[in-house]
Amino acid sequence: MTAPDGGPFGGMEGGVVLLPGTQAILLHGGRALLLFEGADKPPPRRGRLFAGGGHSAWAAECWQMSSGPATGWCGLAVLDVLPLAGAELRSDAEGETRRWRIGANLSVDIAPHALADLVRKAGGCGRTVFDFLVRHLIEGRPADCAEAQAHQAFARGFFTAAAERDGFIEILAEPECGGVLAQGWSLSLPPGAVKLASVSGDLAVHDVEVAHFERDDILPPGRGFCLYGKAWKVERMADIDAVFFERDGRLLRLDVVSSTVVRFAEAAASGHVAHMLPRLAGPEATLRGFKRICRPRFHGEDTLKSTTLPIAVGIDALLQAPDGGLLAMGWLLDPARQVEQALIKSTGNLYAQLHLSWVRLPRPDLCAGFAADPRFAGLLDPEDALFGFIAHVPAPRGRVRGAQVYLEFVLLDETCLFSPLTVTAFESGERLPQVLAGLSPNEPELARIVEDHLTPFLASVAPKAPALTRRGLARPVPLGAARAEAPVAAVMPVAGLAELQAVFGLLAGTPDAAALDLTLVCPRGIAADLVRPLDAAFRFYGLGGSLVIASERDTLAARLDAGVQATHAPQVLAWTPQALPKAPGWLAALMVEAGDLDAPGLLSPAMTYEDGSVYHGGQGRLAATEPSEAISAFAGYGGQWLPKGALSAAATGAAEIALVSRATLARAGGFSGPLFGDGLAHVDLAARLRAAGAGIWCSGTVEFWMLEEPRPGAPTPIAGLMRQIDAALLRRRTNSLGGDATP
Repeated sequence: MTAPDGGPFGGMEGGVVLLPGTQAILLHGGRALLLFEGADKPPPRRGRLFAGGGHSAWAAECWQMSSGPATGWCGLAVLDVLPLAGAELRSDAEGETRRWRIGANLSVDIAPHALADLVRKAGGCGRTVFDFLVRHLIEGRPADCAEAQAHQAFARGFFTAAAERDGFIEILAEPECGGVLAQGWSLSLPPGAVKLASVSGDLAVHDVEVAHFERDDILPPGRGFCLYGKAWKVERMADIDAVFFERDGRLLRLDVVSSTVVRFAEAAASGHVAHMLPRLAGPEATLRGFKRICRPRFHGEDTLKSTTLPIAVGIDALLQAPDGGLLAMGWLLDPARQVEQALIKSTGNLYAQLHLSWVRLPRPDLCAGFAADPRFAGLLDPEDALFGFIAHVPAPRGRVRGAQVYLEFVLLDETCLFSPLTVTAFESGERLPQVLAGLSPNEPELARIVEDHLTPFLASVAPKAPALTRRGLARPVPLGAARAEAPVAAVMPVAGLAELQAVFGLLAGTPDAAALDLTLVCPRGIAADLVRPLDAAFRFYGLGGSLVIASERDTLAARLDAGVQATHAPQVLAWTPQALPKAPGWLAALMVEAGDLDAPGLLSPAMTYEDGSVYHGGQGRLAATEPSEAISAFAGYGGQWLPKGALSAAATGAAEIALVSRATLARAGGFSGPLFGDGLAHVDLAARLRAAGAGIWCSGTVEFWMLEEPRPGAPTPIAGLMRQIDAALLRRRTNSLGGDATP
């Protein structure tokens, strides 16, 4: 018989390749490991083994021998116990016709040492074999069952036996800063960042820093070492009996000298490292890690207050959002540049490098404030006054709740100064204007502050709720003559009587006035002066409605929600005095169009300025890269470009006037969304309506005028900053949903 290429079948008996088995290791639970070596060809990694009328799954790991006089392939396979000698292996690979037969001369064992000997002798990778054992013996089985525990013990035993001893650990310590410190000697452990493994419990891999030091009692190439793993956590130091590392393809072991090992904890451990520091050698990053172990620790005292160094700090606010994130606002005077790191830490394991993320802000007032302090004599320069800062600090709630939060300054000489901090919960945006009052609208880094600090901090903060929701629904003040309830509640926030004159005049004597209740919402501070003249005006113009009193701090959207709560009509018309109808009958026409919508939605009239150019029209979209920017296909064009006679889809409703059913508005969550200002509330509302299955439309039969005069009260810098924050929040939400803002 010849092979397909015409050559002889090496090691074939009747078309079957002989697999020279060496040993079978019996495992707990009726399984076995087959060890083989010296095969001319690699056996399949997957297949089935047949013997005595039964069969077993076969999974193998093999490698070509690279050391010693022997040649060929070797490895191991895991399978259910069968009569192994003479069993026949068939591959699971499609198109594979080769068959294998296990040799008859097998010895049996139950310990992992034979496998470890094979790996060492045949140049195998101990970590790869260990991973194979974990994958096929441990994974997918309950950790507390007897079989899994026995297999875990076998895998750990192999790992220990396969590693060559390379040195010893003579000191184990737990410094105050946490983690594990070990000291001893090794022939091969390199300096710098190293990955170590331990087999206390499950196999765990640790990132450690290694420094060397000279020892007269160890012959070269042996050297003393100190290693430290900050994230290395153990329940008991006594559980550590060996650690492992790889070097040049070899698995090496450092054993703990259990009878003589010295153990340190906390201050004693830090003191030992301080004693060793002058002797340690290694990369600079590694040595800095050992220096950090020796730094002073926070014990609750405010050492910043008592320092004689030219360093002073003030934390104006440390706020915590519902998601746990912190916003730190304050100042640092350090004219001598002695502070190397500024950290916010907690006893709950919070660690935030403030100096890497903060934005520095000018605080020239501090130069005058500390001019008389002898520590700063001759050091303060009003031309270099970037003493303020603002920073967002991501922080899981568990690392702050119930913990002491403190500020830590690390100085150039590795000493530290501490100051306890008070964290204030910031659950809603009630006090946001006061928080932002210290930011100048002319700050050149304002965009970075908004994008990188304010927006991520505010992402989980709820905007302030309408005043009436907070205090319970107040009774609205009736205006005009009593009449039957109208089908439409027109909710109009107002700031004074003068802006309503045009609205009253255009409603008087029209069918539109009879079909709506005009619900005005005004701040409490002007309500007393408005009630009587408003009631007289309503009676004079034949209007009916009410006055709802809101808080001076409520946003426009919050006032709209307050007005909606005070009414009961099935349709809601959100309306500001800037929008004026061009002709009577507009409300009935909007109602007809609303009834013709394919699905519930929000409907706004088309709007033009007094010069006839388009302010709001259909067929718009939101900029994909800037979802806060609504782009109308006809903005700025003459009114003749507007589609006539048919509804058209719109990116958003008009911010000044929109009709929506009460039920649809409720499904979207009302007018007040997750934003903090008024400028982009209509964009956010459109997004929430779409998410609730509603559409946004522009009327094809009704047009309004858009007054160009601004509403009373010039926009404040805080309002402009709020708009920037809201735009960033919209971008953040759009990006998290995939980035497509087109309606």
